Amino acid sequence: MKKVSILAGIFALVLCWGGVAIAHQTLGAHIKCQDSFLFLVDYSGSMMMTHKVYKEEKIDVAKQAMAKINAKLPTLGYNAGLFTFAPKSTVVAAGAWDRDALNKGIWSLKNGQTIYGRLTPMGDDFVAQASAISALPGKTAIILLTDGEKNLGKDPVAGAQAIYAANPNATIHIVSLADTKRGAANLKNIAALKPGSVLVDATEIVAVDELADQFVKKVFCYEATQPKDIITLRTVHFAIGKYNLDKVATATLDRYAAILKTRPEEKLSIVGWADVTGKKQANQTLSENRAKAVKNYLEKAGLKNKILVDDGRGVSYYYDNSSSFGRFMNRRAEVNIINP
Repeated sequence: MKKVSILAGIFALVLCWGGVAIAHQTLGAHIKCQDSFLFLVDYSGSMMMTHKVYKEEKIDVAKQAMAKINAKLPTLGYNAGLFTFAPKSTVVAAGAWDRDALNKGIWSLKNGQTIYGRLTPMGDDFVAQASAISALPGKTAIILLTDGEKNLGKDPVAGAQAIYAANPNATIHIVSLADTKRGAANLKNIAALKPGSVLVDATEIVAVDELADQFVKKVFCYEATQPKDIITLRTVHFAIGKYNLDKVATATLDRYAAILKTRPEEKLSIVGWADVTGKKQANQTLSENRAKAVKNYLEKAGLKNKILVDDGRGVSYYYDNSSSFGRFMNRRAEVNIINP
């Protein structure tokens, strides 16, 4: 089992008891603090190498981090794009953000590419992408995913300065794959160029949900209401194309209905999800029906006045849809227990 997966499993075990994962979230309206964002991904030979600590190709960890960020973004009408450097390419052209289209672009990036001969003119490619960044309107977050290595051309810090000169409304935020002192130093120096630049390790975003939430909140938006503690039940899953509750799901819901009847101050928010199988609109309807199925069951169990919201959110990318296990985990309904 790969190291990132191990970290995620350990974190889940620490938080889970009796089928519940406890996460600190915020309930309330999101307020946009970016107009646009761009994933700028290092696609050089060093990114095809195995990370010295986490034992996966760096590009694989980068893809997981981007997918996690994309899945967590609130629907606030961003513009977005996905570009690579070393070599320079446009994977998703700059335009109105489409979560599904961007996710498809993320997972289209290939691992196992040639290591030798794929040099990294990091600073030069930054300058080359400046015009594409300029095409994004308003305040723009550039999400740079790289190990910070450079072996050709302009200094990376100078390249970042050139981006800022051409795009004064942009801020570079860094999701680091660095596993050398030189690479880490380059990224630290880029982050220091502008106040508000966020630097985070990619594996932290992949493995720890709260750190991914923090990154999204710092970079993309803030929320209009004060934080509340939310307990998220993650063990209600569904068969492909179905929204009926099986015995495992009903047993879980029965257990928590009994507890919640003794805690009248807490309210519920229920969110349904689908995997990537099937058409977009069908998955949206399926996710809504899954949320309603859980709501109806809990209301019959005596929690009718506690449910504030039931909502279907379509396809989930929280887990990797390319594996059968990931698709199973995405076919779920979450019961959010909201503490006042």
